Amino acid sequence: MKIKLIPSAAASFLWLIFIIAVPAVVAQTGTELVEPSTEAQAVIESEAQAVKESEAVIEDQGAIEIETENQSNIFDRQLIAELDAQQELLLAALQEEGTFSLKLSELYAEYGAVLLRSGRLDEASEVYKQALHIQKVNHGIYSAEQLYFIKNLVDVAIKINDDELVDQYLNQAISIERKNAGLVSEHLREMYISAGHYFVDRYYQQSGRYNVKLALLQKSQSYFEKVLIRSRNKTLDQALIPYGELLLVSYLESTILSEMPIVSNGLTERFNSSALSSSPTDIVELQRDYAYVKGAFDRSLRYINSYVSKARSEGNNQEEINAILSWADTLILFKENQEAEKYYKLAWEKSLDILSSERLLNRFNQPRRIPAYNYLINREDELSNQDSIRIPLTFSVAIDGSVSNVQITDSGDDHREYFTRARNEVNRLHFRPAVIDGEVTAVEEFTYDVRVIIK
Repeated sequence: MKIKLIPSAAASFLWLIFIIAVPAVVAQTGTELVEPSTEAQAVIESEAQAVKESEAVIEDQGAIEIETENQSNIFDRQLIAELDAQQELLLAALQEEGTFSLKLSELYAEYGAVLLRSGRLDEASEVYKQALHIQKVNHGIYSAEQLYFIKNLVDVAIKINDDELVDQYLNQAISIERKNAGLVSEHLREMYISAGHYFVDRYYQQSGRYNVKLALLQKSQSYFEKVLIRSRNKTLDQALIPYGELLLVSYLESTILSEMPIVSNGLTERFNSSALSSSPTDIVELQRDYAYVKGAFDRSLRYINSYVSKARSEGNNQEEINAILSWADTLILFKENQEAEKYYKLAWEKSLDILSSERLLNRFNQPRRIPAYNYLINREDELSNQDSIRIPLTFSVAIDGSVSNVQITDSGDDHREYFTRARNEVNRLHFRPAVIDGEVTAVEEFTYDVRVIIK
């Protein structure tokens, strides 16, 4: 859902609240804080009435439009009602409890959430900053109470695709946690997870140089590894651990090798100096990046060993099977097909003891697109924000997960002009092969809807 950003009464109200709420004096120990004057309170009441009248006019004229994929010009009355309610609560709190009340901070956070849902990101950011400032005034500059509000600011930074701001807020949160001895904040863990997924998404959006894409993946990996470290004392039943995310990032890092200025020549590889500047720094950086990318498989092995060991130490059979399947999928992605076949069979054998025959069939008897790791949060298709259509295809999936004999189905005839692009797309995908009666088996006819971008 996308909200048109047109001048609104709510925006006027936000401006008014900021004038009253921004402290005149920075809080210091023993410093008296200035409250709004009687005249200012009168202005609030007068402006609030003007806001209500203005909103009534806007509502009658239908000036705010909601744009969705299927319909437009729909007035979102529920959203306006939520904004109205939050504004009234904020006014009441200002009048009854003062500029720096903790209740006001909580109301700012709730108001910011409504603004965030409406797509008014700049306003949401300012509201969250006000809530954060009140926490500093009441609890101190390094108070742990700020972490919840910093988490909200991270959400806004992610929405506006501001890489530096995401890192800035994360560093602020890390600094606060370090200043509070013994604190292990769940809010910071959630920020790490959000940032990790954000930088993977940013990788998918990039079409530039390899080093820019690699840097995004390395940031993502760093945040997910922080989650992994914080999860050591938690069981797999208590908390999801980002093994899937780390395996995904490692695989994506390995694909960057083909984009690097390196020439293969038999069993040797040399750096393509013609693709570099004459700067020795560039060559050193390339050598470093090359070594890092070549280590992606070893990193995957380290993560999967940690996953399997943890599942076995906890006696968690289901997670052990998930780990084994994840490793088999990873081997397919890295073209270690014979090894992958052994682990698919092992996952089947272990599943016989804990799964019903129906669930066993549902899990193993059909190919599945990979990577298909278990993630901490649902990952959307990397094409989800682009105009696209789904083309139903049938094709064969071999025991190594490769695709052949691609055909369009009868139901896809309306989009036959996109068949070539759909076929090219499916040929670059990877699939987990079917396992039937414990044997990795080729499937002659598998139906799958391939997503194609419409340009």
